[in-house]
Amino acid sequence: RKPFIDRLRTIVIIMLIPFHAAVVYAQGKIYINDNSGGYPVVLCFMIFYLYHFFMDLLFLVSGYSSFHSCRKRGLKIFLKERTVKLFLIFLLGFVIVCPVSAYFMGMLHMGFSGNFFMFYLEFFSPKIGEYLGWSQFWFLLDLFIISITVVPLLYLFFRKHQDKKSIIP
Repeated sequence: RKPFIDRLRTIVIIMLIPFHAAVVYAQGKIYINDNSGGYPVVLCFMIFYLYHFFMDLLFLVSGYSSFHSCRKRGLKIFLKERTVKLFLIFLLGFVIVCPVSAYFMGMLHMGFSGNFFMFYLEFFSPKIGEYLGWSQFWFLLDLFIISITVVPLLYLFFRKHQDKKSIIP
Protein backbone atom coordinates (compact mmCIF):
# COMPACT_ATOMS: atom_id res chain seq x y z
CA ARG A 1 0.00 0.00 0.00
CA LYS A 2 1.32 3.41 -0.97
CA PRO A 3 0.58 6.30 1.44
CA PHE A 4 0.62 8.94 -1.32
CA ILE A 5 -2.16 7.04 -3.13
CA ASP A 6 -4.26 7.07 0.04
CA ARG A 7 -3.63 10.81 0.43
CA LEU A 8 -4.59 11.49 -3.18
CA ARG A 9 -7.80 9.50 -2.76
CA THR A 10 -8.62 11.38 0.45
CA ILE A 11 -8.05 14.78 -1.19
CA VAL A 12 -10.23 13.85 -4.16
CA ILE A 13 -13.04 12.55 -1.94
CA ILE A 14 -12.93 15.73 0.17
CA MET A 15 -13.08 17.87 -3.00
CA LEU A 16 -16.20 16.01 -4.12
CA ILE A 17 -18.16 17.77 -1.37
CA PRO A 18 -17.76 21.34 -2.70
CA PHE A 19 -18.10 20.02 -6.25
CA HIS A 20 -21.49 18.44 -5.61
CA ALA A 21 -22.60 21.49 -3.63
CA ALA A 22 -21.74 23.64 -6.68
CA VAL A 23 -23.61 21.31 -9.04
CA VAL A 24 -26.82 21.93 -7.09
CA TYR A 25 -26.55 25.58 -8.13
CA ALA A 26 -25.55 24.84 -11.71
CA GLN A 27 -27.24 26.51 -14.63
CA GLY A 28 -30.60 25.02 -15.50
CA LYS A 29 -33.08 22.91 -13.63
CA ILE A 30 -31.17 20.28 -11.77
CA TYR A 31 -32.16 18.68 -8.49
CA ILE A 32 -33.89 21.32 -6.39
CA ASN A 33 -32.46 24.65 -7.51
CA ASP A 34 -33.64 26.46 -10.66
CA ASN A 35 -30.91 28.86 -11.64
CA SER A 36 -31.82 29.38 -15.30
CA GLY A 37 -30.61 32.96 -15.16
CA GLY A 38 -26.97 31.99 -14.70
CA TYR A 39 -24.69 31.26 -11.80
CA PRO A 40 -21.48 32.67 -10.31
CA VAL A 41 -18.22 32.25 -12.24
CA VAL A 42 -16.61 30.65 -9.18
CA LEU A 43 -19.12 27.79 -9.33
CA CYS A 44 -18.52 27.44 -13.07
CA PHE A 45 -14.79 27.14 -12.41
CA MET A 46 -15.33 24.59 -9.62
CA ILE A 47 -17.69 22.46 -11.67
CA PHE A 48 -15.59 22.41 -14.83
CA TYR A 49 -12.09 22.06 -13.41
CA LEU A 50 -12.84 19.92 -10.40
CA TYR A 51 -14.80 17.53 -12.53
CA HIS A 52 -12.20 17.16 -15.26
CA PHE A 53 -9.19 17.02 -12.98
CA PHE A 54 -10.40 15.18 -9.92
CA MET A 55 -12.62 12.62 -11.64
CA ASP A 56 -9.75 11.62 -13.94
CA LEU A 57 -7.47 11.44 -10.92
CA LEU A 58 -10.00 9.32 -9.05
CA PHE A 59 -10.17 6.86 -11.96
CA LEU A 60 -6.36 6.73 -12.07
CA VAL A 61 -6.09 6.07 -8.33
CA SER A 62 -8.83 3.44 -8.54
CA GLY A 63 -7.05 1.68 -11.38
CA TYR A 64 -3.71 1.70 -9.57
CA SER A 65 -5.30 0.40 -6.37
CA SER A 66 -7.31 -2.23 -8.25
CA PHE A 67 -4.21 -3.58 -9.96
CA HIS A 68 -2.45 -4.10 -6.64
CA SER A 69 -5.58 -5.45 -4.97
CA CYS A 70 -6.00 -7.96 -7.75
CA ARG A 71 -2.33 -8.98 -7.58
CA LYS A 72 -2.49 -9.40 -3.82
CA ARG A 73 -5.87 -11.13 -3.45
CA GLY A 74 -6.29 -12.93 -6.76
CA LEU A 75 -8.82 -12.51 -9.55
CA LYS A 76 -11.75 -14.39 -7.99
CA ILE A 77 -11.64 -12.47 -4.70
CA PHE A 78 -11.10 -9.23 -6.62
CA LEU A 79 -14.26 -9.86 -8.70
CA LYS A 80 -16.26 -10.79 -5.61
CA GLU A 81 -15.12 -7.63 -3.78
CA ARG A 82 -15.89 -5.42 -6.79
CA THR A 83 -19.34 -6.94 -7.10
CA VAL A 84 -20.16 -6.28 -3.45
CA LYS A 85 -18.41 -2.91 -3.04
CA LEU A 86 -19.35 -1.40 -6.38
CA PHE A 87 -22.29 -3.13 -8.04
CA LEU A 88 -24.34 -3.93 -4.94
CA ILE A 89 -23.90 -0.40 -3.56
CA PHE A 90 -24.78 1.00 -7.00
CA LEU A 91 -27.98 -1.08 -7.12
CA LEU A 92 -29.03 -0.07 -3.62
CA GLY A 93 -28.39 3.60 -4.34
CA PHE A 94 -30.13 3.44 -7.69
CA VAL A 95 -33.22 1.75 -6.25
CA ILE A 96 -33.42 3.68 -2.95
CA VAL A 97 -31.59 7.04 -3.15
CA CYS A 98 -31.99 8.14 -6.79
CA PRO A 99 -35.81 8.00 -6.84
CA VAL A 100 -35.97 10.22 -3.73
CA SER A 101 -33.83 13.02 -5.19
CA ALA A 102 -35.55 12.66 -8.57
CA TYR A 103 -38.96 12.90 -6.88
CA PHE A 104 -38.14 16.39 -5.59
CA MET A 105 -36.79 17.37 -8.98
CA GLY A 106 -39.95 16.05 -10.63
CA MET A 107 -42.23 17.97 -8.25
CA LEU A 108 -40.32 21.25 -8.43
CA HIS A 109 -39.33 21.41 -12.09
CA MET A 110 -41.20 18.86 -14.17
CA GLY A 111 -44.78 19.23 -13.02
CA PHE A 112 -45.15 15.89 -11.28
CA SER A 113 -48.02 16.09 -8.79
CA GLY A 114 -48.54 12.53 -7.53
CA ASN A 115 -47.26 10.86 -4.40
CA PHE A 116 -43.87 9.20 -4.06
CA PHE A 117 -45.14 5.69 -4.81
CA MET A 118 -46.69 6.88 -8.09
CA PHE A 119 -43.44 8.62 -8.92
CA TYR A 120 -41.39 5.53 -8.09
CA LEU A 121 -43.14 3.65 -10.90
CA GLU A 122 -42.63 6.57 -13.28
CA PHE A 123 -38.95 6.80 -12.35
CA PHE A 124 -38.33 3.24 -13.57
CA SER A 125 -39.98 3.88 -16.94
CA PRO A 126 -38.59 5.23 -20.21
CA LYS A 127 -38.71 8.68 -18.54
CA ILE A 128 -35.77 7.72 -16.31
CA GLY A 129 -33.35 9.85 -18.34
CA GLU A 130 -35.43 12.96 -17.68
CA TYR A 131 -34.95 12.37 -13.96
CA LEU A 132 -31.15 12.01 -14.22
CA GLY A 133 -31.23 8.20 -14.10
CA TRP A 134 -28.63 6.85 -11.74
CA SER A 135 -27.21 10.36 -11.24
CA GLN A 136 -24.57 10.37 -8.50
CA PHE A 137 -24.03 6.61 -8.68
CA TRP A 138 -22.64 6.61 -12.22
CA PHE A 139 -19.06 6.39 -10.94
CA LEU A 140 -19.70 3.11 -9.12
CA LEU A 141 -21.27 1.56 -12.21
CA ASP A 142 -18.43 2.75 -14.45
CA LEU A 143 -15.81 1.37 -12.07
CA PHE A 144 -17.62 -1.96 -11.91
CA ILE A 145 -17.83 -2.24 -15.70
CA ILE A 146 -14.16 -1.33 -16.07
CA SER A 147 -13.21 -3.85 -13.37
CA ILE A 148 -15.13 -6.65 -15.08
CA THR A 149 -13.73 -5.90 -18.54
CA VAL A 150 -10.11 -5.56 -17.41
CA VAL A 151 -10.01 -8.89 -15.50
CA PRO A 152 -9.17 -10.99 -18.60
CA LEU A 153 -6.28 -8.62 -19.37
CA LEU A 154 -5.04 -8.83 -15.81
CA TYR A 155 -5.28 -12.61 -15.96
CA LEU A 156 -3.07 -12.69 -19.05
CA PHE A 157 -0.67 -10.15 -17.56
CA PHE A 158 -0.30 -12.00 -14.25
CA ARG A 159 0.09 -15.33 -16.01
CA LYS A 160 2.85 -13.96 -18.24
CA HIS A 161 4.70 -12.30 -15.33
CA GLN A 162 3.95 -14.74 -12.52
CA ASP A 163 7.61 -15.28 -11.66
CA LYS A 164 8.34 -11.54 -11.42
CA LYS A 165 7.00 -10.09 -8.16
CA SER A 166 7.77 -6.40 -8.63
CA ILE A 167 6.64 -5.60 -12.15
CA ILE A 168 4.85 -2.39 -11.17
CA PRO A 169 5.79 -0.66 -7.89
